[in-house]
Amino acid sequence: MKLQAAALNARTALTALALVAVATSAQAGEVLRMKTGTVDPANLAGRLSAPTNSNVVGTYVVQFNSAITRADQLNVTTLGGAIVRYLPDDALVVRSSARIANTILRSSPSVRTVVAYEPSWKVSPAFAPASVFSSKNGVVAHVRLFPLGGKSQATNDKLQKATLAKLKSIPGLEVQSSDGRSFVVAGTRGALEAVASIETVEWIQPEAKFQTLAVDFAQEGDNEPAKNTAAGDYKDIGGYETGTKLMNFDTAWGKGLTGPLQPRAALAITPSQLKSVF
Repeated sequence: MKLQAAALNARTALTALALVAVATSAQAGEVLRMKTGTVDPANLAGRLSAPTNSNVVGTYVVQFNSAITRADQLNVTTLGGAIVRYLPDDALVVRSSARIANTILRSSPSVRTVVAYEPSWKVSPAFAPASVFSSKNGVVAHVRLFPLGGKSQATNDKLQKATLAKLKSIPGLEVQSSDGRSFVVAGTRGALEAVASIETVEWIQPEAKFQTLAVDFAQEGDNEPAKNTAAGDYKDIGGYETGTKLMNFDTAWGKGLTGPLQPRAALAITPSQLKSVF
């Protein structure tokens, strides 16, 4: 009996361990859930925005094998990476040089992979797909930058000015307005690919068009609003405006029901008289 109980306990323990292993595997970061779709960064392993020994700063995605811990974040920042934001599943968007990104990749067994933030992840699917047929289509786009996260406001201002300069240098693109991390640009669909390649750009989507409820009463082909042509002496009022003619109120008026002593008169009207009126 004791042997059977021990064997049962052993099987229960093994089953529990198996369930924990399955749960851990299911919770591990395996994909990136982007607005443009789901991506497995392992298929992009080794794609850095510059040679691994370069000090050129870029934007990278660091994905971990499981839920991100405080130790994982500390490891990234200690090595020189600046954490921009969280990205599901179990990933961090990090600004660093390619050299530091490569160091982060090799620094801990909890790091699953490190890849450059792809330009194709930045362009909203609301735009027509990039092709030779759509490249010359006109677009107005809202461009949003990553949180810059500089050590000072002066650093952030410098990054914003550098981004603005890059936007203005793109052929066929006009910067219509800017406000902090947001820019409104107009140009061609093909120019958006160059916008997406700018390292500080996070997202590009069509600029929203706002339409007010104001009614334009101008006649077709006229530049001036239509003027009120009413006679001013009520001759233009036909009676149908308020429904009085539809209900034959003019007939009731002709019968002498003009208002004075109306409540008393109404009590004196018989059904046959009412029928004769209407």
